[in-house]
Amino acid sequence: MEIGVELASQDPSYEDLAIRMINQFILIAHTVNRMGAEGMWDEEDGFYYDMLRLPDGRSTRLKVRSVVGLLPFCAATVVESWQRKRVPRVLAYFQSELRRHPELLAVMHETGPGISASPSGVL
Repeated sequence: MEIGVELASQDPSYEDLAIRMINQFILIAHTVNRMGAEGMWDEEDGFYYDMLRLPDGRSTRLKVRSVVGLLPFCAATVVESWQRKRVPRVLAYFQSELRRHPELLAVMHETGPGISASPSGVL
């Protein structure tokens, strides 16, 4: 996502790429951070576990502490204020997706001046 926004902030022809990357980021964040038996996050242990999906549709967490559980902590990015100003269409898309998926705001950390937890102020 960060690379897509960086490219789009330099060359508007990359805006569609940035939007696709944001969409993938949102889908992955939603899946990884889902609470309960279907998600990778275990609130009690405070750790991400890999999931085993069975042919019958059931799933179970593999309670093994491995690199898999650390990788979601690395999925972070900062989109600078000057970049947000250069990609208004990308920003509008991200904000519309957050309005459609408000549960994602619970797992995003707000940073920087002018950033708020409301979809109208985030990215």
